[in-house]
Amino acid sequence: MKRKELVLLMAALTKGGKTTIAMALCNPKYRAKMASLSNCRTEVTVDWTYDTGANDIALKEILLNYQGVFGTDFKERISCEKFSEVLDSEEGKYLQDIFGLEKQENLSGSELEQYVLNAIMSYVNSCDEQGLAKLIKNRLSNRFLRRIKVVVPPVEEFAQFFDEKTVSLVLRDTRGLLDIDPEEATKVQSRTMQELGIDGIDAVLLLGTAAPFADTIKWYKNAYKSAFESVPVFIMTRPDSVSTLYDFMYGIDEENVTVENVRDFLQSAKKGNGKGFKEFPNTYLQCYRLLEMFDIGKINGVDFNYNYKVYNNEDLRYIYPNSTTLVQNDGKPDYESADYHLYELIVFENLKDMVNKMVEHNSFVEAIYNQIKADFANLIQSNVSVPMYPEYRKYDRNDVCNNILSGNILGPRDGIVTTEHGDVKYLGAVTSGVSSRIWLRNKIYSYTYVGPLKNPDGSDIAPNMPKECRDNLVKMALFNIVEKYTDYEAYFQGYYFINRYSVRNAISNIRKNNMQGDALNNVSKEIASIVF
Repeated sequence: MKRKELVLLMAALTKGGKTTIAMALCNPKYRAKMASLSNCRTEVTVDWTYDTGANDIALKEILLNYQGVFGTDFKERISCEKFSEVLDSEEGKYLQDIFGLEKQENLSGSELEQYVLNAIMSYVNSCDEQGLAKLIKNRLSNRFLRRIKVVVPPVEEFAQFFDEKTVSLVLRDTRGLLDIDPEEATKVQSRTMQELGIDGIDAVLLLGTAAPFADTIKWYKNAYKSAFESVPVFIMTRPDSVSTLYDFMYGIDEENVTVENVRDFLQSAKKGNGKGFKEFPNTYLQCYRLLEMFDIGKINGVDFNYNYKVYNNEDLRYIYPNSTTLVQNDGKPDYESADYHLYELIVFENLKDMVNKMVEHNSFVEAIYNQIKADFANLIQSNVSVPMYPEYRKYDRNDVCNNILSGNILGPRDGIVTTEHGDVKYLGAVTSGVSSRIWLRNKIYSYTYVGPLKNPDGSDIAPNMPKECRDNLVKMALFNIVEKYTDYEAYFQGYYFINRYSVRNAISNIRKNNMQGDALNNVSKEIASIVF
């Protein structure tokens, strides 16, 4: 049976513990190597991909930042001249030293792109430990690379767990985007979802700290809001008293650091009302403030009211300890110590619970999608009037509709956001993509499914779940579908949009069928029929 790949986005401040958690899931035989690759800190977003068939840590894929490498986001504008300018820049030495890229002459844009992609693939195929460390540790990697994928052999306990669940896990270790300075934030606000690392995720793990998150996150709020409200958001914090409290209750030694004791301890911690546990709910507040900034819900005392509540708050909250062995002065953790074993077991139990909820949520989404898509599709196909976004100063709705019916849909190399002399080249396509995505999301906000929710076998979905939570689950399932059909690789004037190929197919269909009436309404309906 094919494994389902689950992507858990880890988001935190710099030095928030993301890479250390990723290392805990690595097979002990390779932990030293993983530590040497990163020094427990990554300078580029890394997909740590736990593969039960892997027998070493290896680089598998590199996603390029086209703006950084080619000096332009638009494939139509890739040129040898622009590429030479990048290589001649002070930072461009990175591309020469790491990948051996050289200036080229008399190549077309597509030929130059292929030259670079071939060099990148050659690097991936021949990459050794030293070469991988160069990517992970070099701060310039974040300028030229969107993300790298690294395969890791999992610890044996997780290998068995993944086999039982028929899943594989990707821990997406994002560079500290949540505490960047204002200067960099001005660049981040126009990044694509792929560049932000929030594309194709199944859940979010926010790692809390005592420090507040920067105000600059509001500059890229829209992307995070749409991603976060479509998947479960887990919170995991490191209260200072975790190890002390565990030691008081059980003792931190080889005999007492056991799975049974850890599970008992974590259940008490989730309730947060026993002696020694009462401070724990306060540690989630910084993460709740971040979610409030993203408009995911509202803080209520030390609790949080999610806009779309499916699980109880305590089911989404976790604690884990600081491990003294991880901060030894010689920089060499004692992975055999009881102190590290406690850290390891708590992280394991927490992540297993998260994976179980991710599997459950995905099964809900699949069952709900198959059950309600016809009802939702019927609702949005009737009396369609789609507002136009963006509201361009120099184009009106007639311009957009005329372009939908007769203009170029995408560029010769599938460009959609290209501008030329201030004009939007593919006006009909980009406006349709933006407008239909906003329209669909707004319809989801107001949608309620009145029928019973059933599993494929006819049984009730989560029969004990309150009606409000079921309604929220329906909304999350629909948001999830829209996210999967979002174009992760582009951004336009403050907006994200539906996948460009779905837009192209929709426009082609209305032209082929010679549909009468408002073209933007028609193409949005056609996009909806493709998505749902």
